[in-house]
Amino acid sequence: MVGDFIAGYFSEIKEALDRIDTAAVERAVECLLGAYHNGNQIFVMGNGGSASAASHFACDINKGACRPYIKKFRVISLSDNIPLITAYANDLSYEDVFVEQMPRMMRCRYLPQEDLFAGRWAGAIDALIASPPPPESPRVDGADVAADAIVRLVRS
Repeated sequence: MVGDFIAGYFSEIKEALDRIDTAAVERAVECLLGAYHNGNQIFVMGNGGSASAASHFACDINKGACRPYIKKFRVISLSDNIPLITAYANDLSYEDVFVEQMPRMMRCRYLPQEDLFAGRWAGAIDALIASPPPPESPRVDGADVAADAIVRLVRS
């Protein structure tokens, strides 16, 4: 009985692994490596169990992925500060718990700061997607890489 459960579970895991879009994984890795090589900030977040996964990811990347190297990844999980999350959820709205954290940590030439502070994240993302690709210029922070990656993924 238990053996049947385990065999079924392993079968489901194998099927799930076979459905992974390896091209999407490759794009994600390229985005992370681009941020690493340019010294850019990476933000991760999640709700519920995904918050734990985001925290674990940030820990693994910050500690494990670059342990033997001098240069380190710069990854922050926006899901880790429970008092701040609950304060924003209580005083503003649950939709603002991640948006309100980001303006203190990032500067982005593509997303106006007033939109970020006002919580108009969705409208700013829509404008970002509709805008023409930015001219090539040196990266100044992690927000640039994130904005470029969002546009590339949405347009692809």
